[in-house]
Amino acid sequence: MKWAIRILGALVALLILAIVFNPKEEAGREKAEDVRRRDPSSYPERAALDRRASSLIYTKHARCRMGCRQISEPEVVDILQKGEINYRKSDINRGEDPKYAVEGLTRDGQNVRIIFAQIKRGVVVVTVIDLEREWSCACS
Repeated sequence: MKWAIRILGALVALLILAIVFNPKEEAGREKAEDVRRRDPSSYPERAALDRRASSLIYTKHARCRMGCRQISEPEVVDILQKGEINYRKSDINRGEDPKYAVEGLTRDGQNVRIIFAQIKRGVVVVTVIDLEREWSCACS
């Protein structure tokens, strides 16, 4: 009789754990959040990154990182125009200067993330990150 009560208690505990930590429900919630982050329509008008290359402004930091990582201006322009916005790494609800993390492959095959800030005067290249290789750089 005692073993039956213990088994019943263990089954109830497992059932409670299954309800509380339901991986399907958690995965569904996570997917909806990821879709919201990727879907520009879930953000206000700031979600539209100006992808015209004529309005690019480079920070000193970005120029330094580009030099260290051997990434040229044409490659930055290419990522701006053809890259995919990573909304998880972006900060587009940043008041008047939203930041976009745009990812893609450079012409020589580097997998990069470039942070662009949308300002009234144009698009600022904030930094350039190689997603696969660590580079030694003296940039601040």
